[in-house]
Amino acid sequence: MEIYELVTQTEKISCLDIRLELPPNQTNPNPSRFNLLGKLISSKNIGFSTVRDVVLKAWRPTFALDVSRLKGNIFLFCFHHEADLNNAFRRRPWSIRGGHLILKKWSSELSWQEVDFSLSSLWVQVHGLLTLWQSDNNLRTIGAKVGNVLEVDFIGEGGNEWKRFTRMLVDIDVSKPLLPGFFLPRPNLN
Repeated sequence: MEIYELVTQTEKISCLDIRLELPPNQTNPNPSRFNLLGKLISSKNIGFSTVRDVVLKAWRPTFALDVSRLKGNIFLFCFHHEADLNNAFRRRPWSIRGGHLILKKWSSELSWQEVDFSLSSLWVQVHGLLTLWQSDNNLRTIGAKVGNVLEVDFIGEGGNEWKRFTRMLVDIDVSKPLLPGFFLPRPNLN
């Protein structure tokens, strides 16, 4: 076969030929409206029963919570009420025996294998930032050095000069090293 023929045949290959459109199942027997997926990042082997016991104790759901291991360190948390799901998700991040639990909301439009666990929402504290520089825009600029800022919280607002820190909720790429701090040059000081 000549190279020209091979190139011509290759150009005719298309992924459109293998696409298949299917209507969604309108009577899904396992609705996933109140589900969270969790991936536990840990160097230790943490057992399923430990994960289940810790989340039940920490989250204290009002209604039933079903926990199952999908594969390795990936877990499915099926809540029976939206308020319990929101309580667990809003209070993240969570730690289980020293391991970091990344939580993601999950709907049935994706398979659990398609969920991206590369980002985790963490509260980042900013210590020692004088009141003169404490503004929403400045904190968002600082947070942008770490990741995507979701929320800014001025712990105990009201002009208290002696606040210990301010903080922001930031989506952080867990595959990158954390930024330990930064320097703020002030030209009027030596």
